[in-house]
Amino acid sequence: MYLAYPDRAPDTRTAARMMLGCRGWMVVHEMSQVLDAEVHHGRFDWVQLRTWQWAIIDDPLIRLISADIDERTNRPVFGVRSEEARTNFLRRVRALGIPSAAVHVAITEDPMPG
Repeated sequence: MYLAYPDRAPDTRTAARMMLGCRGWMVVHEMSQVLDAEVHHGRFDWVQLRTWQWAIIDDPLIRLISADIDERTNRPVFGVRSEEARTNFLRRVRALGIPSAAVHVAITEDPMPG
């Protein structure tokens, strides 16, 4: 996992252990991964990436084919259908206050494998 402050990994793992008691498969699945994940220094941390990913997914002006977080690149990855959609995507990302360097957007016809 990427952390902006890797020295705080023990705090991150403590919070993940606490969240394992929450309901919902996705929360339990993601938090259980945090407990054993190798820690890397990243420009953005998981909370930032996930917050930005959901802000983009929830924006009604952005039409996506796919959305994921690529842990290898420490970036949310999105798929759109055309160059026009990509331009609109980047415009909306800036309007949402999300650094464009923090996301990757690709033109694709079909959902990208996750």
